[in-house]
Amino acid sequence: MKIDSERLKKIREWQKMSISQLATKALLTPRQIKRLEEGESKNPRETTIVNLSKALEVEQGILTGELPMPEMKKQELCETSIKSQINAIVGARARLSYALIKRRYDVTFTEIMDMAPLFFVLLAEGSLKWRKEKVIKLNEAIGEMEKIAGEGQHLRYAYCAERASDPIFEEKESIENADIFGKKISDEVEYWGGNLSKGNPFADYLRKFSEDIKIPKIVEINSKKIDEYGEEVPVNYPPYIICNNEINKVCGESEDAREALEKGIVKLGEIPEHLGSDDSKVKRIKWLEEKRTEYYKELSSNLPDFDWAEFGKTLENSRESKNDNK
Repeated sequence: MKIDSERLKKIREWQKMSISQLATKALLTPRQIKRLEEGESKNPRETTIVNLSKALEVEQGILTGELPMPEMKKQELCETSIKSQINAIVGARARLSYALIKRRYDVTFTEIMDMAPLFFVLLAEGSLKWRKEKVIKLNEAIGEMEKIAGEGQHLRYAYCAERASDPIFEEKESIENADIFGKKISDEVEYWGGNLSKGNPFADYLRKFSEDIKIPKIVEINSKKIDEYGEEVPVNYPPYIICNNEINKVCGESEDAREALEKGIVKLGEIPEHLGSDDSKVKRIKWLEEKRTEYYKELSSNLPDFDWAEFGKTLENSRESKNDNK
């Protein structure tokens, strides 16, 4: 039985799921999802189709092409996709972040979600204000250099500052259009070196803001995002880790226990109450590690031909890359 690769990708995107999120829900690996969506996996196992249909909440025949695709009209999407949109926002890593915020600040998930638009607008407007201030300083600096250049022929090289005029003009246009990621700035402007997470205006502002308030144990902003295979993933926002000290309290130095939480194998609230105290830390870590082992055993039963040794190497490389990037 075959899976229609185009349908699989379209349904996943309708559900607002990333490849990693679908892989976790379907007990598959991200690489296997990629192969299925690219049509490289010709004859998937029946259990794979069953798991995918359950994860995507569609009938198996829709994935295989035996049943017609459901029509998703704009009105239907507005009325019915709230749940899927929330699921997209709250992936495994984000769910853990919300749980850690609740743990530290004693707020509910609903309160966080209700306040999220306020937080975003404040940060976005703060970034635009910060950029305006930088543009003013740059213009003042150019004016000063031009003044100096006019004081003597041997100083005329200071007129080179004029070359910044066009990029500054585009920066001002971007600010006026509330273009927080700088997407509307032309490719001719050497703006962020092609890495959105490293140098776009919003990423720069958040990183500077984090540095100014000096809370490294609460917020850590990395220079790049690493996927399961140790490869860099371009994103608009800077990859971050929040409340890392809280994760350390739960997982200690165990990478396997941390992975169980970060991949959503175990939710923070699912840890048994009797393992929640500091005195139970060793037992708690062991319990998390065992849950991770059980997850991969179940995963391997669905993927008997999968090269787990190679996967282990890429996972270890990913961990090393993340640690180097902290």
